[in-house]
Amino acid sequence: MPNSPQAQLPEARPLGQAMRESAEVALGKYGCRIIADTNEQFGTNGRIWVAITFITATVFTKCDFGSNPPEGQIAGVTFPAGLTIYGEFKSIKLASGSLIAYYGKPSSHA
Repeated sequence: MPNSPQAQLPEARPLGQAMRESAEVALGKYGCRIIADTNEQFGTNGRIWVAITFITATVFTKCDFGSNPPEGQIAGVTFPAGLTIYGEFKSIKLASGSLIAYYGKPSSHA
């Protein structure tokens, strides 16, 4: 039965592509920025960050999300060193701490 049409599964290209892009972001393929001051930071050339890894315990003053903001507030919450969060981050302003913000794959229309 392995050769029958019913036993063949369609290739999961979208999932494979998403997994590859996720790994590329995690490895910093699209670049990153270390932020360790209290000035508001914006992505370069309109790009957004898609992952943030905290170097030290960090508190946000402000964080501007893209189209999918989280439920609740993150301003004033202490994020521990070593934690990584994911989302669309357009701007970041810290009260304290330091982090690495990873850029997402540049869009073809940006």
